Amino acid sequence: GDAAVPLPRALDEVIAEAFAHPGIEPVVDSRGGRALRRVALTARAGARVHQAGGTAREVLWALWDASKLAVAWEREALGGKGPRSAAANRSLDATVGLFYALQRHEEQDSDQSIADLLVALDTSALPEDSLAARSVRDTITVTTPQGAIGREFAVVAILGPQEGVWPNLRARGSMLGSAALERWLRGGVAVLPGRRETMHDELRLFAQSTSRATSELLVLALADDEQHPGPFFGFGRAHAVDALPSSRITLRGSVAEMRRRVTADPADAAALAALVTLAQEGVPGAHPDDWYGVAAPSTEAPLTDLAGDPEATVGVSPSQLERAEDCPLDWVISKLGGGDTNAAAGIGTLLHHALETIREPDPERILAAVTAEWDRLPFDAEWESERLLGTARAMSQAVADYLREFDGSGRELVGTVESFALPIGRAMLTGIVDRVETVVSAAGSRETTVLDLKTGRTKPSAAEVTEHAQLQAYQLATLMGAFATQDPAAGEAAAAGEGAGATEVPANGGARLLYVHPDATGRGQGFREFAQEPLDADKRDAFAQRVAAAAEVMAAGNFTARVEHHCTDQFRPGNCQIHIVPSVSAS
Repeated sequence: GDAAVPLPRALDEVIAEAFAHPGIEPVVDSRGGRALRRVALTARAGARVHQAGGTAREVLWALWDASKLAVAWEREALGGKGPRSAAANRSLDATVGLFYALQRHEEQDSDQSIADLLVALDTSALPEDSLAARSVRDTITVTTPQGAIGREFAVVAILGPQEGVWPNLRARGSMLGSAALERWLRGGVAVLPGRRETMHDELRLFAQSTSRATSELLVLALADDEQHPGPFFGFGRAHAVDALPSSRITLRGSVAEMRRRVTADPADAAALAALVTLAQEGVPGAHPDDWYGVAAPSTEAPLTDLAGDPEATVGVSPSQLERAEDCPLDWVISKLGGGDTNAAAGIGTLLHHALETIREPDPERILAAVTAEWDRLPFDAEWESERLLGTARAMSQAVADYLREFDGSGRELVGTVESFALPIGRAMLTGIVDRVETVVSAAGSRETTVLDLKTGRTKPSAAEVTEHAQLQAYQLATLMGAFATQDPAAGEAAAAGEGAGATEVPANGGARLLYVHPDATGRGQGFREFAQEPLDADKRDAFAQRVAAAAEVMAAGNFTARVEHHCTDQFRPGNCQIHIVPSVSAS
C-alpha cells in the first residue's frame, strides 16, 4: 500500500535481512521459522510490485499469488467439512471482498489512503459484500432466468410471460453492436440477430427456467382488457387452471385454502386441525374472530338517537342528500370513513376560491389564483399535471367569460360563499352557495337567483336539473330567508306571498348550475348554464319531505346497499362496492 504497517520486531528483522540480501533466503529450522520465511517471501513479492509503481490492487495480487493459499483454501472449502470448510469459505470471501474494495477505491480515484481504507474495512461492523455461500432453505430467491442457471428449487414461480414482455423480440445490443461483435469474434458475419434467432434465445431461457423446479412449477400470466398471456404461456395450456395457485407458498395462502375447505365442508377434519394449529401460532386470519362477517357488530346503536333525544337533529347537506337516496351504505361509508380525493377535485376547490375572491373577468388572474397552490395537488405523474393545467386554463377562461357576461347583464351580486341552516322537522338542512345574485325580471320585479359552480366533466340532463337536490335546497333557503344577507322575516313573508311593509322583498328567481369544464360545455363554447325553474308550493313541500326522509336514513343504525342500481354500476361505483368483491364477501 502507500502507508507502512507496523510489524513485530522479530518479523521486521527477518524481512529486512531478506530484502538486504535478495539472493540469500534465511533458514530457521523450526515451524515458526518456516512460517516467518513464507511471510518474508510474500512481503518481498508485494514490495517489488510496489517499488515498481504498482497499484494497491496489483500489490495485493502479488501478495496473494506468493502466499500459495488459493489451492489450500479451495480444497478445504469444497472438499472439507465442519469448521475448517466454513473457515476456508470465510477466508476466500474476505479476500475477494478486499480485491473488490481496492478496485472501487481505484476506479473512484478516492483521496482516502490505503491505510485508512484498511482500518475502515477492519473496523466496519458489517461487510460491504457477502460472497460466501448461504443457506437458502428458508428464503425466497428472486432472480432472472440467467441467474437460475445451474440451480434448483422445490417451487419455481415464473412471472410475466405476457404478450410483448416474454418473449421480447426487440433487437439487443443495437446501440453498441455487442451481438454483432460477438459473432465477428466467433468467425461469423458481424450482423445483428434476427427475430427468429431472438425467439430461439428467449425460448431457451424459458425452457431453462421451467427446468429449475424439482417439485412444483407455477407459470403466472394476466388476462384482461390491456394484458394478454404470451405464446410461451400457451405451452402449458393443457395444465392451466383459473383457480388460485398453490397455497403452500405463504402462510396467508394456507389460511385461505383451509378456510375455503371448511366453508365448503364443515366436517373437513384435516382443514379444521390445520386452522387450529395456524391460529395457535398467531397466523393472521386463521382464528374465526378475524373472519369477515363472523364477528358481532361493535354496536347497533343509531348514529343519531331521534327516539331517545327529542332535541336531536340530523344535519343534511344538499350534496349528501342525493348520495343517501342513491345508496345509504355508500353514504355512511363516505361519511364515517372519509372519501378519497384527487387532483381534479383539488382544482375544483381552487377554482371555487378564485370565483369567490376575484370580480374582474381576467382569465390570467383567475389561473394565477389556481396555480398558486398547484404544487400541493396530488398528481400521480408529471404528465397528469401538464394535462390538468390545460384543463385549468380552459376553465379559468370560462369563469372569466361568465364574469364578463355578468357585468353586462344588469344583475347585481348580493354575496359569495353564502351559508344557510334551515330546520325542517328533525333535519337541519345546511349548505353553502357560490353566488347569490339579484336580477330585474321582464315584469319589472326584483328576483333572487342562486348560482352553483360545477367543475365536473359530465353535464346534467334536463330531468336531472329539474329534480336537482342542491338547487332545490338553495331555492328553499332563498324562500325562507335563510341566507345571512336576507331578512328572515321578509323571506317568510315572501314565501307566504305577503308584503313586508316598505321593504321590497325580492322574489325567488330559481337557481342555476354553472359548468366550466370543456367536456361539459363543448370545446370553444366557454361556460354553460343549466337553470332550475322557481319552486312552486307543491315542489317545495315535496322537497321538504325528501329532506325529512333522508334525515331518517342518515340517523339509522343499519344501512341498505342498493346493489342492483348502484353498487354494480361500472360508471358510477361508490365506496360500497367493496361488499360485492368476492374475496371479501363471497366466502
